[in-house]
Amino acid sequence: MPFESRDILKRNKLRVAQISTSRGCTGHCTFCAKQLFWAKWRGRSVANVVKEIEEIQKLYGIDAFYFIDSSLEDPDGGKKRLWDLINEILHRKLKIYFFANFRADFVRTASPELMRSLVSAGLCGACIGLESFNDDDLKLYGKIATAEDNHRIIKLFRQFDIHIQPGFININPYTTLDGLRQNIRSLKQYKMLCNRSMFLNQLSIFQGTAIHKKLQHDGLIKKGEFRENGYNFVNSAVEKLVEFLQTYIALIPDHYNRNLNAVSYLANDFMTLFHYFKRKYGHVGPLTAPIQSFDHQIHQQIDIINEIVAVWYERLLDFIEQDRSNSEITAMSNELLLSDRLKKTADSMHELKNNLFIEAARAGTSYLDDLTRVVF
Repeated sequence: MPFESRDILKRNKLRVAQISTSRGCTGHCTFCAKQLFWAKWRGRSVANVVKEIEEIQKLYGIDAFYFIDSSLEDPDGGKKRLWDLINEILHRKLKIYFFANFRADFVRTASPELMRSLVSAGLCGACIGLESFNDDDLKLYGKIATAEDNHRIIKLFRQFDIHIQPGFININPYTTLDGLRQNIRSLKQYKMLCNRSMFLNQLSIFQGTAIHKKLQHDGLIKKGEFRENGYNFVNSAVEKLVEFLQTYIALIPDHYNRNLNAVSYLANDFMTLFHYFKRKYGHVGPLTAPIQSFDHQIHQQIDIINEIVAVWYERLLDFIEQDRSNSEITAMSNELLLSDRLKKTADSMHELKNNLFIEAARAGTSYLDDLTRVVF
């Protein structure tokens, strides 16, 4: 059977190719709809996968790939198939860089040797389905991983300088304020609060999933037209929190919203691209010093934003628990979240990115192309 057509890569001058090595997932997350149409995990042969990668690289000159499998360590937790994939890439001497999805329970089988080999094969970024830092939520979501597993896998991937894009569901119909505090404090610990979706994300429900059936059984589905977040909350304080956030975020003035969006992009999506760029050019060549400088300075700015958001959200939870008025909560939020400090930090992050682009342009067109056209 021939490989799928890749004409779009050439037509749109794309620099990243998506690769699917399997269908399905061995996890059983209660919110996931994929298991409704992929009844079981099915995978291609490793040789076939790597042959396609080799062909794409040869025909289109692409060295960046995104493995779109639900979880790349399936079906055996990385014990054999992932090793086979790594070894085949290394055997063919393919110089590639890739982003992939993993579940947090992968940490239970991910040895340091396996992690080093993944990096050697090209892994530079990963989406890890953390979802929560409290075990009550993780049990509700049907996760194999525990909160402790989440902590361990973050530390493991960062030990090997693999950028993490976390999958996270901060709020669900059974959420408590104490559970939210656990989430926010852990997100703060790992400097993940620059991404606004980390604290805003609500559980989306899909018809036919286990979590949808539970909500139906518990009478939490709102009447009327079905919506992905059309449910009631068990905890009235959490319901007040959600209502406030929905109203407040919608009314933030455009220029402040642009700052928040810019920070989210620069601290997350752009950092995924940067890790690819650093892995490719950070150790030798004309961009070594600019890359090291950007890496150091951008994390200083991320620390500032992370602290601003953490202080605001902790205070927000306190105000909600104290049943303070919406006007009081709004005034506090404006003071902490819409501050000049946040704007200055967002501007500094933009300046750092622009300086990196300027250095890449000076080094040559190919360097700049990798910064402007590679999107994972």
